[in-house]
Amino acid sequence: MAKSKAKSQKSPLPKDVEIGQRIRAQRLNRSMSQTELADRLGVTFQQVQKYEKGVNRVGAGRLEQIAEALGVSRRFSSMALAIASARQTRKQSIPASDCFGAMARCGCSKPTML
Repeated sequence: MAKSKAKSQKSPLPKDVEIGQRIRAQRLNRSMSQTELADRLGVTFQQVQKYEKGVNRVGAGRLEQIAEALGVSRRFSSMALAIASARQTRKQSIPASDCFGAMARCGCSKPTML
């Protein structure tokens, strides 16, 4: 009798989708194509697409690279890095309210963030 393997399907977490949407918004705000951002990061445009759709999670180091490539303030990118690291360490999503609170604490004045 053959054993059937259950195929697990992973769906993006809401926070991963939200981070991807913020990356896309920042990229479009700077009139930058996915290919241009990908070249700055040293990845393919398909990888940038996956980040923006939330299909692939953005690691803490990559999030810092993206923030730098998009010209997001250094103070905020450090806070975003801390949030991403905490999320990965705890293997859970950080509520959006924490991100907005972090933005306020770091003194960022722009309403959009990663």
